[in-house]
Amino acid sequence: HGCGRPAVAPGSRGPVGDVPGSGSHRMLSKRAAVLGVAGLGVVLLGVGAVPWLRVEAVTAISREVLGVRGAQAVPMVPAAGLVLLAAALALALAGRVGRILAAVAIGAAGVLAASTTVGFLTEPTAAARTAVASATGVRPLDVDPQVTPWPGAAIAGGLLAVGVGVVVVRGSRSWPGRSGQRYERVGPAPGGPVPDRKSSVESSPERDAASRAMHDWDALSRGEDPS
Repeated sequence: HGCGRPAVAPGSRGPVGDVPGSGSHRMLSKRAAVLGVAGLGVVLLGVGAVPWLRVEAVTAISREVLGVRGAQAVPMVPAAGLVLLAAALALALAGRVGRILAAVAIGAAGVLAASTTVGFLTEPTAAARTAVASATGVRPLDVDPQVTPWPGAAIAGGLLAVGVGVVVVRGSRSWPGRSGQRYERVGPAPGGPVPDRKSSVESSPERDAASRAMHDWDALSRGEDPS
């Protein structure tokens, strides 16, 4: 009664801008994408620095348990992490085409990390034999490696990177351009008339007054009456 609010029919959702979960709210922001990709890169680098398996190395005089880091078992995982960090920088600085290329690199890095890790899990004894041979100088015929949970984190990080790459391709279309573009000069519209700067300057009142003053001064210099 006199509150000034528009009438809303029963069952309607009200104004479009007030609908929660609309497309604008679901769109991935540029800041979130950059931070997410950089975070995944740090995760893959960190996972590559921890032991992925442990294996016992036995020699004639000693027996020790060796830890094989992810970077030793699957060097492609930390390499994919570096690619993700570079892609995050490209997302922050590049234009639309550069962002698309960065998204492709993100997806490729995720596939690389996940696929090589799966290959390691299918045959971890190869990495174990290599580690024992490096420590003892003798390549063992039989090893019993104990795999840690960290390869699973590498697979999860790779799959997330693939998903983020797909989302970036779709969502980056609404992102603003590079920060330097706001300072670019705006030219005439395509197909529009180009203003004649020379004619506009020459026909300005200030220019006409200056021309008359110079003409009068020259006339006085010659002994003529400018009036």
